[in-house]
Amino acid sequence: MKVAAGQKYGAIYGTDFQRDENGNKTVKNVKDNAGNVIGTEYVVTGEQIVIGNAAPKFTGGFGNTFRYKRFSLYALIDFKVGGDIYSVDHATAMGSGLLMETVKERNGGGLPYTYPDGTSANHGVILDGINVDDGKVNDRVVSYMYKYGVTYAGWSHINRPRSLSVFENTWVKLREVALTYDLSPNLVSRLKIFQGLSLSFIGRNLGYIYTTLPDNLNPEAINGIGNAQGLQWSAFPSFRSLGFSLKARF
Repeated sequence: MKVAAGQKYGAIYGTDFQRDENGNKTVKNVKDNAGNVIGTEYVVTGEQIVIGNAAPKFTGGFGNTFRYKRFSLYALIDFKVGGDIYSVDHATAMGSGLLMETVKERNGGGLPYTYPDGTSANHGVILDGINVDDGKVNDRVVSYMYKYGVTYAGWSHINRPRSLSVFENTWVKLREVALTYDLSPNLVSRLKIFQGLSLSFIGRNLGYIYTTLPDNLNPEAINGIGNAQGLQWSAFPSFRSLGFSLKARF
């Protein structure tokens, strides 16, 4: 992330797909040392460009207390609308084959593909786009590794379309709930010590009601509290806590 003239605050920079004049993604052939074509990979931009913006449209929250006889229920909901996030966790998990999206071809649900040693399996994929080497729609079947291990990654290599792991980060969270019961004044007066007693069950960070992020990525697992709000990697999620509270008035 950086601040540049003409760009909005919060811009996320990275590599993206290089596209032709019609907006199609482009791919190129991958060759071995002997010049034989062994695969294809996406062509990415030669320099970093804006691939997202972390600044939200607005954030907020609202809370309310509902009362019924001696019971009261307090609920606090926080939300953030808009703003993007680049997830290294997602890029690494996709490149390492740790997410469910990568299972299909590995389990034989892909296209027929023949390995260099002559063995065959339904491990093949076709990267969608225009092949810059012949100007035609790409139809070369390659190993699923070219779709995941080569296209995604964590920090390794620079020729990756980082935009693949940029997502809108809108969320609504149930931040806190407290259920309270006020003991009867007649019961409290018998103790001759307290003016009032209340018992509460409290839960905090209870979960997300709505989120636009895929694969259970944590919407609030960004690194730091400074300007780099759109970057996320290896951050612990917030902990859910449950507890009781006893309040006494003397």
